[in-house]
Amino acid sequence: MVLNSSPVFADLDGDGDLDAFIGERYGNTFFFQNTGCGNGGLDAGEACDDGNLVDADACNNLCQTAGVGDCDGDGRVAVDELVKGVNIALGTASLQTCPAFDSNGDRLVTIDELQQAVNRALGAS
Repeated sequence: MVLNSSPVFADLDGDGDLDAFIGERYGNTFFFQNTGCGNGGLDAGEACDDGNLVDADACNNLCQTAGVGDCDGDGRVAVDELVKGVNIALGTASLQTCPAFDSNGDRLVTIDELQQAVNRALGAS
């Protein structure tokens, strides 16, 4: 921060999170919008919020669900991601390889979760 800064906090976008305006002695004003994403609580516009400890998991850094099998959070399930899921289910790879396969949080990858990922890869829901 700049010397002699003057922060002001207010909910400017009506989402329940305090946003910040910071003015400094040279007349510059800085605005920081608090999106709430990453605070561990579910805020308006978020599908999930796990604190953003890992981006490539079932809850990405925009607090949206990536979908079962979407390891990189790009909105699609590719063949290499399906292979990761099978390897996790077989025990030859760690769940950390692609946490997005664990849709129910039980730390296991089941046939049902693999099937959901295959359906996403094929464009079915």
